[in-house]
Amino acid sequence: MIWGAILFVGFFIVLAGSVQAQLGGSGSINGTVTDSSGALVAGATVTATSTTTNVAVTQPTSGSGTYVLSPLAPGDYSVTITAKGFKTYTQEHVTVDALSQVSLKAQLSVGSSNENVTVTTAPPQ
Repeated sequence: MIWGAILFVGFFIVLAGSVQAQLGGSGSINGTVTDSSGALVAGATVTATSTTTNVAVTQPTSGSGTYVLSPLAPGDYSVTITAKGFKTYTQEHVTVDALSQVSLKAQLSVGSSNENVTVTTAPPQ
């Protein structure tokens, strides 16, 4: 009888830990990078930098101009996109929640990567 009670309690302790692990967790930022004509930009470098920890995650865009930055700890991020022949694009205040997928589409302007286009308002959710 006592072993049954111990197993029963142990099961719920393991279950509670599993639920807690799922309530925590990471999120992601994904999207598409285009130029001003709407053409997809392959090979752009996309970097999300946590504004609280300064940890950065970087991925190139695919041949179809898409990217996924994952896993990302919940928090506020600044996303920077660079590509040869285009101005550097920065989107600030991108909020990632646990287990969420944030979509961020960026349109690059032709110019030097030394020139910056910075969006300081939060992107639409």
